Amino acid sequence: MLRSFGGVSLEPTLPTNGSLQARKAAALKAAGLRCVMGSLDSPDDAVFRRMNGMDFPVTDVLAGIEAALASGLGSVKVNMVVKRGTNNQKILQLARHFREQYGGSVTLRFIEYMDVSATKGWRMHEVPSSAEVIGQIAAGVAVRAIRRKRAGKTVQRRAYASGGGEIGVISSVTQAFRRIGL
Repeated sequence: MLRSFGGVSLEPTLPTNGSLQARKAAALKAAGLRCVMGSLDSPDDAVFRRMNGMDFPVTDVLAGIEAALASGLGSVKVNMVVKRGTNNQKILQLARHFREQYGGSVTLRFIEYMDVSATKGWRMHEVPSSAEVIGQIAAGVAVRAIRRKRAGKTVQRRAYASGGGEIGVISSVTQAFRRIGL
């Protein structure tokens, strides 16, 4: 598996909706994969199903996370696309859950809701900014900024001040294509 390119270390990552991750995690690890990235837009099953447009439950994603960890994958990340009025009220709840359940084993990342197809009916007022997301989390749990590992990374990272992992935010709309040094 490709691990570097032009002297730059790479972390090949498999993005997945998580529906089959529980069944495939061990095989992916055996094939040399070190990082998997799933999606969990809400802990509420009805909201989750509505947002992902697929008919599989939250429990499939949670089972996939557990299987990825059990298989020994070195990095497990979970993305939550945040949409105002739909799931933004679950930000702190999900951050607390992942911190308490997984400690530093899983990184939860929040992505600003963005238009990925003409059928979504996207509106800018539905986009909570990354600053709002960080503010909601910081209101309930102390976090501190983490410096970027290398230039070009799109995620702004925050560590829990008392330890036990980190979160990330991706400003896909409010700061699209802008490099932010932390």
